[in-house]
Amino acid sequence: MSGVVEVDGLKEARRAFRDAEGQTRDLSAAHRRVAQAAAERIRARAATGTRQQAAAAKVIKGRGTASGADVAVTNTAAVPFGKGAFFGSLRWEQFPMWVGNTWDISEGDGPYIITEVLNSPTEFEQLSLMFLEEFAAALATAGLTIE
Repeated sequence: MSGVVEVDGLKEARRAFRDAEGQTRDLSAAHRRVAQAAAERIRARAATGTRQQAAAAKVIKGRGTASGADVAVTNTAAVPFGKGAFFGSLRWEQFPMWVGNTWDISEGDGPYIITEVLNSPTEFEQLSLMFLEEFAAALATAGLTIE
């Protein structure tokens, strides 16, 4: 399954981070670095998409919390068409067809460009390895080990 990385025991790891350090800052930082790397790759791919997607690439952001890494698409004053460029629209013809709101990235459904990058086997493997390295570094910082 590509596009989604599920970690067995992540809930327990977050609990251990809280117990060891009192907070999950290192885990959040690890997720943020992976999300930012994914967002950077998506922005690079968007530059080769439609003119609208290339112009909207800067609204793709990587965010990380203790519970996971997220890639967000926002509308801004400078780029009010960001969501339309990647999610499409039913109402406005200048956007591609709407992708819906019940998609599964691991099955190849979802936002234009974003799905292509996250479902690419090489990109997925590189991001997964980066996550494992970041996760291991966060564990080591907190004085935790994987059993």
